[in-house]
Amino acid sequence: MSRRGHRAGLPPADHRTDPPLRPDGLLVTVVNKAGYQKEFDFSELPVPEPMQRSLARLYAARSRAWTSHETAKTCWSRVMVFATFLSGLENTPEDLDGVTVAVLKRWRARHVSTVTGKAVLSTVRLLLQQDPRFAGGPVTEELLRRFPAAKPSKQSYEDDERRRVVLAAQRQFRVARLRIEENTRLLSAWRAGELEEGSEDWRLGEVLEHLARTGDVPRRILPSGQPYVDHRNLLGGAGPEHTWGRLFLSRPELTALAVLLTDRFAWNLKIYDRMPAPTVGPSVGEKASITYQVQVEKHRAGRGGGSPPRTSPTPVPIPRDG
Repeated sequence: MSRRGHRAGLPPADHRTDPPLRPDGLLVTVVNKAGYQKEFDFSELPVPEPMQRSLARLYAARSRAWTSHETAKTCWSRVMVFATFLSGLENTPEDLDGVTVAVLKRWRARHVSTVTGKAVLSTVRLLLQQDPRFAGGPVTEELLRRFPAAKPSKQSYEDDERRRVVLAAQRQFRVARLRIEENTRLLSAWRAGELEEGSEDWRLGEVLEHLARTGDVPRRILPSGQPYVDHRNLLGGAGPEHTWGRLFLSRPELTALAVLLTDRFAWNLKIYDRMPAPTVGPSVGEKASITYQVQVEKHRAGRGGGSPPRTSPTPVPIPRDG
């Protein structure tokens, strides 16, 4: 069934899903929810080939539940950490059956003291416990030994501290918004033919049109190899606020916007990571503001199995008058 309750169309009768593990036993292909493929080559791991093949097989089995390449890359990086650890031992195991209690104790001791280390241990443990060689015995008991609870490493802002942060973000973003709105109005007037051709505003509108199309103002390369901003006098300088910043936010300004959205909607980093570009439209019943429609994707809690993510549009009104 589809998410709206209608029966989904069946694939063609000859449709076959390719297995994630390639015939060579070393290359794993992960397909994300958008249908794009990403390959992970286990021959790059610094361990003997039998160990490479075993880890590739376990990784491929677990990858069937993934819909994100970020998940796949995170797991891959942690498997690489494990393989690098094994390669640094006096006697690197040929395969997983050579991983002993002593090896796992050293592996645990190296990572258990930090939050990031616990995440690495947990990921590798979930992989290894799929292997029949870890179905029981002292090695399995050591592998499954629980981690001590992590101590919080960060402290939330007090209310007055949070207000100061939000106020600073409001001031920084307001300056950027006013700058971009002013240049956007000029560009709209140039496109509508409302400016006297050849005037200073008309020439600036022509530069803004180039900026809107290409992401930067016109530049040329000097004989010394250094880039030079054309129309520097017209623009008032060569800094970002005079050039591409006329229509785009800088990194600090983007951070300020993220602070404001986080404070307003309680979004986290995963929301921003998956967020597509907002769409823009007029506000209902309003003439002084426009609304940016943001598609927010919230994943259900769990281990990434069959539950699809929930998406919902969040309207963000932006006043025109600043």
